[in-house]
Amino acid sequence: MRNSGQLLVLLAAATMACCFAVSASGQQMRITPDTVFKDHTGAEIEREEFRDRLQTGRYRPVPIHDDEGELIGYRLNPREGELPAKGGPGAGRVQQIAIDSTPIGGPVTIELIRFNYLFIPLEVFNGEEWASHLFIFDTGTFIPIIMLEELRGEFGTIETARVAGLEFERPTQGKSEHIDRMIHRMNDRYSQESPEIFGDRPIAGVVGINMFSNYLVSVDAREGLITLRPMDSEQRTLFDADPVAKTAYRGDQHNIWFPVSVNGHEGYAHLDTGNPQFHIDSRVAEGGDGEVFRSFVVGGMNLAPCYEREGAASPNPRPLGGRYPFDTFEVIAAVGNHGIEPFVVTVDRREQTLYFERRPGK
Repeated sequence: MRNSGQLLVLLAAATMACCFAVSASGQQMRITPDTVFKDHTGAEIEREEFRDRLQTGRYRPVPIHDDEGELIGYRLNPREGELPAKGGPGAGRVQQIAIDSTPIGGPVTIELIRFNYLFIPLEVFNGEEWASHLFIFDTGTFIPIIMLEELRGEFGTIETARVAGLEFERPTQGKSEHIDRMIHRMNDRYSQESPEIFGDRPIAGVVGINMFSNYLVSVDAREGLITLRPMDSEQRTLFDADPVAKTAYRGDQHNIWFPVSVNGHEGYAHLDTGNPQFHIDSRVAEGGDGEVFRSFVVGGMNLAPCYEREGAASPNPRPLGGRYPFDTFEVIAAVGNHGIEPFVVTVDRREQTLYFERRPGK
């Protein structure tokens, strides 16, 4: 077994070819020039910073996989003793990023483009000129805007972003080599599959949930709509009727995790509109005639029958432990756009609460 010092040497040296390193705990790491490194919040960091933090002994490396299950990198996970105490729903707070945006007195609707993902048609201004681009709307990204590196190099810093008459001044921007590679693949594919949408306006990046941190955010993935309302609205739900389900959520690593019970197994689900798929962990799926989805309980309500009634896709079983390796709670569902289609989901950042609502007349 290599010691941690040898691991750090390998991390520093793995720039020209693939190599393997073994952490002090015995975990094997596969390192290539394309390996992505992230801190405990999910933000990308340089190889050297990852190495230095690992050397403190306060973290352990956990693998990151893409949607196809391929290993793409490692994230730092705090070791036991460095973690917040275990808690129930709402235990972790979502990091808020201050952003200066247009005040609103009532609902404002953003029409999205639906093509597997949800795309926001966003105008951006660099101080000299406006440009129009498509961005993936991603509740699994807390940074307001991540723009393709080459586009950001050509366009410069975004001074103002605009959509549906709302303006967002100097939104915080991030970068991600993994997102860059994913979007390049998507542009190559989608420009061929749907040139009328993506031929003249390719995907430019990702808009994270904090772009709209000053508002109540209601997402209708089926209709391709986002409705924004004032954060101080007396009515927290979008519609007048009681929601189908209401639950507090936790914000560990600046993402949205809500408590669920799947087929009687307790755990947490990740709300991730940056992924079109809906998955439950293969360990909680049930066999027999494809019955993998007997119950999906949120806030005390079994939502599983809603998927059949609405003609929505049932989840696919897949191993999730390697994708979401937490010590404080277990993730047993990844709820992408297909998973929220039967509902309009309202994200209440002030109260750290999710509302699953029926559309009027349903």
